[in-house]
Amino acid sequence: MFLTPQVIGRLRARTDAGRPVTFRRDVWPLITAEVRAVYYRTLIAVRDDDAAATAFLDSYRLVPDEGPAEREVLRRWGITRRDRWDWDQIATPYGDHRFADTAEYRSGCSVICARTSPSRGGAMSMDH
Repeated sequence: MFLTPQVIGRLRARTDAGRPVTFRRDVWPLITAEVRAVYYRTLIAVRDDDAAATAFLDSYRLVPDEGPAEREVLRRWGITRRDRWDWDQIATPYGDHRFADTAEYRSGCSVICARTSPSRGGAMSMDH
Protein backbone atom coordinates (compact mmCIF):
# COMPACT_ATOMS: atom_id res chain seq x y z
CA MET A 1 0.00 0.00 0.00
CA PHE A 2 2.66 2.50 1.05
CA LEU A 3 6.00 0.76 0.55
CA THR A 4 5.45 -0.31 -3.04
CA PRO A 5 7.93 -1.23 -5.78
CA GLN A 6 7.18 2.16 -7.36
CA VAL A 7 8.03 4.01 -4.15
CA ILE A 8 11.22 1.99 -3.74
CA GLY A 9 12.11 2.87 -7.33
CA ARG A 10 11.63 6.57 -6.57
CA LEU A 11 13.82 6.29 -3.49
CA ARG A 12 16.54 4.57 -5.53
CA ALA A 13 16.29 7.23 -8.23
CA ARG A 14 16.67 9.92 -5.60
CA THR A 15 19.80 8.28 -4.28
CA ASP A 16 21.15 7.87 -7.81
CA ALA A 17 20.56 11.60 -8.32
CA GLY A 18 22.73 12.40 -5.29
CA ARG A 19 19.95 12.91 -2.74
CA PRO A 20 20.55 10.14 -0.21
CA VAL A 21 17.68 8.31 1.42
CA THR A 22 17.72 7.96 5.18
CA PHE A 23 15.89 5.26 7.05
CA ARG A 24 14.34 7.51 9.71
CA ARG A 25 13.17 10.26 7.35
CA ASP A 26 12.29 8.33 4.19
CA VAL A 27 11.74 4.63 4.92
CA TRP A 28 10.39 4.41 8.48
CA PRO A 29 7.27 6.54 7.77
CA LEU A 30 6.38 4.15 4.95
CA ILE A 31 6.89 1.08 7.13
CA THR A 32 4.83 2.42 10.01
CA ALA A 33 2.05 3.52 7.64
CA GLU A 34 1.99 0.03 6.12
CA VAL A 35 1.88 -1.63 9.55
CA ARG A 36 -0.91 0.64 10.80
CA ALA A 37 -2.95 0.12 7.62
CA VAL A 38 -2.69 -3.67 7.85
CA TYR A 39 -3.54 -3.61 11.55
CA TYR A 40 -6.62 -1.40 11.10
CA ARG A 41 -7.75 -3.34 8.05
CA THR A 42 -7.53 -6.58 10.04
CA LEU A 43 -9.33 -5.02 13.00
CA ILE A 44 -12.23 -3.94 10.77
CA ALA A 45 -12.33 -7.24 8.87
CA VAL A 46 -12.60 -9.16 12.15
CA ARG A 47 -15.13 -6.74 13.60
CA ASP A 48 -17.20 -6.20 10.43
CA ASP A 49 -16.22 -7.94 7.20
CA ASP A 50 -13.78 -7.83 4.27
CA ALA A 51 -15.90 -5.38 2.28
CA ALA A 52 -15.84 -2.88 5.13
CA ALA A 53 -12.10 -3.41 5.57
CA THR A 54 -11.52 -2.69 1.87
CA ALA A 55 -13.66 0.44 2.07
CA PHE A 56 -11.69 1.53 5.12
CA LEU A 57 -8.41 1.15 3.22
CA ASP A 58 -9.75 3.29 0.38
CA SER A 59 -10.18 6.17 2.83
CA TYR A 60 -7.11 5.42 4.94
CA ARG A 61 -4.74 5.50 1.94
CA LEU A 62 -5.51 9.19 1.56
CA VAL A 63 -4.26 10.00 5.08
CA PRO A 64 -0.78 11.54 4.95
CA ASP A 65 0.49 10.58 8.41
CA GLU A 66 -0.34 10.01 12.09
CA GLY A 67 -2.08 13.31 12.60
CA PRO A 68 -5.56 14.79 12.85
CA ALA A 69 -6.62 13.41 9.46
CA GLU A 70 -5.77 9.86 10.52
CA ARG A 71 -7.57 10.29 13.85
CA GLU A 72 -10.67 11.51 11.99
CA VAL A 73 -10.68 8.51 9.64
CA LEU A 74 -10.26 6.17 12.60
CA ARG A 75 -13.06 7.92 14.49
CA ARG A 76 -15.40 7.64 11.48
CA TRP A 77 -14.67 3.90 11.32
CA GLY A 78 -15.31 3.41 15.02
CA ILE A 79 -11.71 2.72 15.97
CA THR A 80 -11.38 4.00 19.50
CA ARG A 81 -8.25 5.31 21.16
CA ARG A 82 -8.05 1.97 23.01
CA ASP A 83 -7.75 0.07 19.71
CA ARG A 84 -5.24 2.36 18.00
CA TRP A 85 -1.87 1.04 16.94
CA ASP A 86 0.81 1.88 19.48
CA TRP A 87 4.46 0.96 18.92
CA ASP A 88 5.19 1.39 22.64
CA GLN A 89 2.51 -1.17 23.50
CA ILE A 90 4.00 -3.55 20.94
CA ALA A 91 7.52 -3.06 22.32
CA THR A 92 6.44 -3.51 25.95
CA PRO A 93 2.94 -5.00 26.15
CA TYR A 94 3.56 -5.77 29.80
CA GLY A 95 4.12 -2.07 30.61
CA ASP A 96 6.61 -1.56 33.38
CA HIS A 97 5.92 -4.91 35.07
CA ARG A 98 9.08 -6.72 36.19
CA PHE A 99 8.93 -10.49 35.85
CA ALA A 100 10.35 -12.62 38.66
CA ASP A 101 11.62 -15.36 36.36
CA THR A 102 11.33 -16.95 32.92
CA ALA A 103 8.25 -18.95 33.88
CA GLU A 104 6.37 -15.82 34.93
CA TYR A 105 7.48 -14.08 31.73
CA ARG A 106 6.21 -16.96 29.56
CA SER A 107 2.93 -17.01 31.43
CA GLY A 108 2.57 -13.25 30.98
CA CYS A 109 3.28 -13.56 27.26
CA SER A 110 0.61 -16.26 26.92
CA VAL A 111 -1.96 -14.00 28.59
CA ILE A 112 -1.04 -11.07 26.35
CA CYS A 113 -1.27 -13.24 23.21
CA ALA A 114 -4.65 -14.63 24.22
CA ARG A 115 -5.94 -11.16 25.05
CA THR A 116 -4.80 -9.60 21.79
CA SER A 117 -5.37 -12.36 19.23
CA PRO A 118 -8.51 -11.93 17.14
CA SER A 119 -8.42 -15.65 16.29
CA ARG A 120 -8.75 -16.36 20.01
CA GLY A 121 -11.53 -13.85 20.56
CA GLY A 122 -9.28 -11.09 21.82
CA ALA A 123 -10.09 -7.46 21.20
CA MET A 124 -6.71 -6.79 19.54
CA SER A 125 -6.15 -4.14 22.18
CA MET A 126 -2.95 -3.99 24.15
CA ASP A 127 -4.59 -2.22 27.10
CA HIS A 128 -4.04 -3.81 30.47
